[in-house]
Amino acid sequence: MVRKSRGRQKVEMVKMSKESNLQVTFSKRRSGLFKKASELSTLCGAEIAIIVFSPGNKVFSFGHPGVETVIDRYITRNPTQNSGTMHLIEAHRNATVCELNMQLTQVVNQFEIEKKRGEELSQMRKAGQSQCWWEAPIEELTLPQMEQLKVSLEGLKKNVTKQAQKLLIGNSGPPQFFASSSSGGIFPYDRKAGGFNPNMLLPQKPSMGRQKIKIEKIPKKNHLQVTFSKRRAGLFKKASELCTLCGVEIAIVVFSPAQKAFSFGHPDVDSIMDRFLTRNPPPQSSGTHQLIEAHRNANVREHNMQLTQILNQLEAEKRHSETLNQMRKNSRSQCWWEAPIEELGLQELEQLRGALEELKKRVTKQTNKILIESSNSLPFLPVNGIGQVGNFETKPEISAAPTLPHANNFGNYGHGIF
Repeated sequence: MVRKSRGRQKVEMVKMSKESNLQVTFSKRRSGLFKKASELSTLCGAEIAIIVFSPGNKVFSFGHPGVETVIDRYITRNPTQNSGTMHLIEAHRNATVCELNMQLTQVVNQFEIEKKRGEELSQMRKAGQSQCWWEAPIEELTLPQMEQLKVSLEGLKKNVTKQAQKLLIGNSGPPQFFASSSSGGIFPYDRKAGGFNPNMLLPQKPSMGRQKIKIEKIPKKNHLQVTFSKRRAGLFKKASELCTLCGVEIAIVVFSPAQKAFSFGHPDVDSIMDRFLTRNPPPQSSGTHQLIEAHRNANVREHNMQLTQILNQLEAEKRHSETLNQMRKNSRSQCWWEAPIEELGLQELEQLRGALEELKKRVTKQTNKILIESSNSLPFLPVNGIGQVGNFETKPEISAAPTLPHANNFGNYGHGIF
């Protein structure tokens, strides 16, 4: 009997209630976290230290070149005149808060710029929709709008006919002969020839697919920086999930190839480092120092939360702006009839002329319909037995006419032609 598998499922990011599941998850995810850290240090040559306190308060660590070496470098990167451990930790925390404030200010400013850009694009889109009233269905247009549309259609039809005749006269010169079939007249790789596919001329780019990366230091500097940035973010994400699922305390310190320090900690990096170095549990006294520490830690966590939220909003605004820009580009590429008549080909002109004639018929019919309805609403207007004659010298049809395609389609032509 074949055993059914539920497949790979998404794990809900909440702390596990069962002790056995918690221990197994902690063991597997800790091994995966250390493996990711080892690959990061090998590929990018980064110095890294990870300290994890399990739910049973057992310590696990990983470091390259060593945990104590990386921690000492991290703590003493801003030395002061008094080299005591407490003053170093205070200086590090103050520097961290200042750095977070600067990052938060920069991200807020960038977010405001992207937000304004998105609002401008939305406003431009709304303005374009309000100005192009002829793109609305014919049934929603008023009588003056339809009269104006009919006049414009007649003028455009004349220009299209004139340009089509001009192209026909220009193409009626002496034909050029190419080595082809007996039918002749079809140029090699002609876009108007039947069965032509422009993709035939483009070589298909082979895809390498997902490949296994060789774990060795990356030689190219730009590739190294990109890899470090992506893998560092993935490492911190794995650490955050481990904290949430298993309720562990963890600290990660990474020095990039450019010797810039990055850190992640829960509840905070400094307390985990102090606990690891002293191998003592955190003091339980409620003195003034603990209150100050708690306040600073709360400020750091608040800054981290604000920074994360604003980064998410910034990404959303960027995606919105990219979507609007893509919609504008697609609209320009698809609406070929909005180009000047002189730039259209003969086939496009013929299609446009047919669409204009169909639209003209529908506009005339709708105009006469509105005139009949307005005349019927007046009590003393004479109406003959055949029907009311419209202002456009056409008589409305009494019998039901076959349903025509929507005015906005024209067979995908005629959108926004004025």
